[in-house]
Amino acid sequence: MDSTSYVYKIKVQDYKENDVVIKIPIRGKLNKDLEPTFVKTTPYFITYNQPKTLSKDHVSVFFPKNTFYEDVYLDFDVSADTLKLHKPQIPLTKNFTINYDIGKYKDSDKNKLFIARVNGKKKKYLSYVYSTKKGNTMTAKSKSLGQYTLAMDTEEPKIKPVNFSDGKWLSNYRYLKVRLSDDLSGIKNYRATVNGKWILMEFDAKKQMLTHDFNDKVVTDTKNNLKIIVTDYVGNSATVEATFFRK
Repeated sequence: MDSTSYVYKIKVQDYKENDVVIKIPIRGKLNKDLEPTFVKTTPYFITYNQPKTLSKDHVSVFFPKNTFYEDVYLDFDVSADTLKLHKPQIPLTKNFTINYDIGKYKDSDKNKLFIARVNGKKKKYLSYVYSTKKGNTMTAKSKSLGQYTLAMDTEEPKIKPVNFSDGKWLSNYRYLKVRLSDDLSGIKNYRATVNGKWILMEFDAKKQMLTHDFNDKVVTDTKNNLKIIVTDYVGNSATVEATFFRK
């Protein structure tokens, strides 16, 4: 605020037009310690109400119009397969689109690729962003700026029985529990059968736990052959089979 003086007036009126006015004098005081805010400029200026595409090497980013709340300068760079797209602190109103040209990869590797968000202070943690492939283009949509990269997932999910083992009697158990994990793209789907018949298993994503409730009364035989197939988002799959007994 500068050193100018003001009078702030508040007027309140009821339905019968009776009114009251309050005047509040305000005296400004110039603060010479404040430093002006400078806007960092870059070669990449976004006009908020116009669409914009940023491209470098084999990566392009498309922002639809009104993605931003106001005009903004962005930091944008591509190094190898890593996309640096400003900072995630800037809020967005809608998704933007990231496209990677993956033509340089072998055909056998293309189906294992996905676009990942790079997280953490040391930029070591990858989180899967739903990615689709059409020809040599890998595409993902996001509503957060930040750092992205192409990642490859060639490892199958891990399936670990929690409260049973092969050949165990489970007559006194209400639940059958299995823990799932996948370090990269994440668990996409799973299917469980007992003696060839589908059974319901509920997935707790926070605990990474699959659970079957025997009170469903689907498992009725004494000897039971369990089979669980788990698939991640790039198509890697794992299977576990075990036999358990119930009376």
